[in-house]
Amino acid sequence: MALFIRHEGGAQARQNLVGDPCETIPEEVCSRKPGTVVKDDTGLSASGGGIDHPIHAKHIDKLVDKAKGEASKILQSWRTSGIYEQRIQNAGLSRSPACSGANNFNSPSCVQLVSEILSAILSYDAMFDEPSQMYQRFPILSNIRANSWLSLAGLHRFSEDKQMKSISDRLAAEFAREVYDPKVEQRLRHHYDLVKTSFIEILQEKFADHPALKEMVARVKRTELQGTDCRNNESRSASRFLMANGFYNPSTQTIQICYSYAAQESLYKLSRLIGHELGHAVDPCRLLPTPKTPSRGPLEWLLDRPPNESAESAAMAELPTRNLIPCLYSDKSVKAHRIILFRLDFCRESQINEAVSDWMSIETLTHMIKKGEMGSKKPEDLAQGIANAYSDLCYSGSRDYPYHTHPATRARIERIALVHPDLRQMMGCKPLPSDRRYCSVDGGGIPPKDKSARDKDGVH
Repeated sequence: MALFIRHEGGAQARQNLVGDPCETIPEEVCSRKPGTVVKDDTGLSASGGGIDHPIHAKHIDKLVDKAKGEASKILQSWRTSGIYEQRIQNAGLSRSPACSGANNFNSPSCVQLVSEILSAILSYDAMFDEPSQMYQRFPILSNIRANSWLSLAGLHRFSEDKQMKSISDRLAAEFAREVYDPKVEQRLRHHYDLVKTSFIEILQEKFADHPALKEMVARVKRTELQGTDCRNNESRSASRFLMANGFYNPSTQTIQICYSYAAQESLYKLSRLIGHELGHAVDPCRLLPTPKTPSRGPLEWLLDRPPNESAESAAMAELPTRNLIPCLYSDKSVKAHRIILFRLDFCRESQINEAVSDWMSIETLTHMIKKGEMGSKKPEDLAQGIANAYSDLCYSGSRDYPYHTHPATRARIERIALVHPDLRQMMGCKPLPSDRRYCSVDGGGIPPKDKSARDKDGVH
């Protein structure tokens, strides 16, 4: 029995996207198994979390082997110091067939079982933060849990041992040093600059007549790439280092693209995430001081006032995205609904920031394709690239439940990315279905002069 289970979806040179790519991409993307590797014209893309990416497999295996060696040392030290039997009893392992009986703690089967448990716990603590992974990834722990040989409290007695904690922290640190390749970060920085340039060009095209354009561009230019190490004081685990994610920090105006994402070869995947995180630099709630609030942005202004619709409308009226936002709220778009927990304001209780960032991301990615920065422009190559760009959304934690900060996963793909008219045309998609719409800065793709049509569809 393997000590650790890694999800391996298998390598595929190319997915077969049959029929209209704008209809088949969402289904294909979310049906990929974690660890599935698919090649597009710019490189390979792996679905799911970074731990399952095949390029990290040898390092994961090495970490597990190290954990086995360290477990043997710990076990030997316990037996030498005379605390071995006490540890077995305290953990509750005396109920297992391998260790039951007063004289059975030193039997080969019991010693082997304890060694495997220690190896699994060391590996788990070095790799993960989520308790669920303990039983999903390590069969020995799942087996003893199923047979009630060892309680969760018993596992904690092992994992909270100071000696084991020190070893697992060291294993995680060694893993990060061994995995890290400076060429990955160099490539990321080069591509970050390309995406940033196209992002600014989109701002200049879409918001040319808005007085906020200068500040929007300045904010994006100030946004720097912090690096690829997403570990923090709360977590130094390997999975945190390999997280398939990215973050925008409004306090420092920096972006982090976690190492596993940066190591993806697919420029489509990398471009989508960078464009999304840059979108948060100019999203509705962090945008800029307004004429009525010269020193503060709309978010801070709303926080100072009793929550009500008029405050929201007044703040939104000053935003460059004031016509885009109602469209993204609508049923024909991503339906970026308010999160009904407390009635605060549309910034803290709405999915609109993530929806606007998604919108900016696909605008930027489409612009880069048109400029020839994403390789082949053949429809089948573009379709594969777009599928890879969104392949991690199904595993990123953006679950389809009403209280999540992100809109529903499939809607983000179907109703923001795959409604872009230029992208649809380049991929050879069929006409846009009547139940969907492309949201534009002028009010949802409907000509501004046709006000009656906008009002009828709920875009005001």
